[in-house]
Amino acid sequence: MKYSGNGWRQLPTPLDSPSVHSDGPNADRVLLMGSGIAVGFGVLSHDLALGGNLARRLAESTERGVNVDIAAKSEMSIVDAVEMYSRADLTRYDTSLLVLGDIEALQLLPVKSFRSQVRNLVRLLDSCAPHAFVLMGMAVASAGIPNPSAYARAVAERARDFVIILIEECEGLRVTPITVPIVKHGDGVVNREDYLGWASSIAPQMVSALNASACRRMSAIHGPINEDARLAALRDMGVLNDIRNPRFDDVVEMARNLFGTDTAALSFIDTDRVWIKSFAGINPGQLSRSEGVCSLTIQRSELLVIEDLSVDPRFRDRSWVRRIGSPRFYAGYWIESVDGQRVGALCLLDSKPRKFSERDHALLRKLALRIQAIAGDRERHP
Repeated sequence: MKYSGNGWRQLPTPLDSPSVHSDGPNADRVLLMGSGIAVGFGVLSHDLALGGNLARRLAESTERGVNVDIAAKSEMSIVDAVEMYSRADLTRYDTSLLVLGDIEALQLLPVKSFRSQVRNLVRLLDSCAPHAFVLMGMAVASAGIPNPSAYARAVAERARDFVIILIEECEGLRVTPITVPIVKHGDGVVNREDYLGWASSIAPQMVSALNASACRRMSAIHGPINEDARLAALRDMGVLNDIRNPRFDDVVEMARNLFGTDTAALSFIDTDRVWIKSFAGINPGQLSRSEGVCSLTIQRSELLVIEDLSVDPRFRDRSWVRRIGSPRFYAGYWIESVDGQRVGALCLLDSKPRKFSERDHALLRKLALRIQAIAGDRERHP
């Protein structure tokens, strides 16, 4: 990435979906927002940029899965970030990382104005649910300019001033300023190894906040669901109009084979009905939303596992559970739309009670994410 006023504008940026995942159970969710190195200049996939590397480094430290959603653009200012963050559905996230300050440093924003803007930002972050982290991106980037001009030196000095102000304004708040090593290249170009290096430095600073959030999340119910937004997302996906989608069928069949259950099924949850859009094995049949288990799955913050439905007080008295030969075991992982609405579930059913390990959890999540990617492709390219 060329550290000149306009050089970075000509560089390639990721073309794939702004969401990356690392394998593992009990997945943490991270929002990566901002400009500069959050954008992923110089690589064509978020998997190779900061988001993908951060997901993998965090997963290695926590031994849990990680989802990183990316909301980045090259000219995002602190004012823009305040507006976007205030509108974001933060109940979905365990923490957030904001990379900011690039535009303000390049514009040589007066220190007094910067302090006012960053104070508004960190107070907003402190008032929101997830613990937030902030990195002044230009403090990293500007230091790598070879043979800097007088303007470049002024930008670098302003960026260093901004870091000091950020640290001062975060004092006593539930917002942590992030620091990373400065990368210096003779040609002023950042590569994928640099993204790995930054992620390796950032991840350890975020782990304790993620662990604390995971402890609160394990038995918690997912945040309030906006039913109107959820149903609108389901309609926009168009999946209820499909008779069968062979790509869904392939993943559902794979799930049944890998887990050795009687049934694997993909359901989408409408206003009052659970639509089975793909199944392998025994046809689970259609259920009302109030009778089915998948409606509960989309309300959970974690995978839903019921080892024996016949003794679970929530389901043991339901007519379909009491029938001879009916399912005893259930495991389900939610499916989200592109904008993060819980619209359905990938589930496993078996006629015998079963245990479900963390490795099983991680595998079912991986298959659910594959379904989600297929659904997302259809939503983006109907």
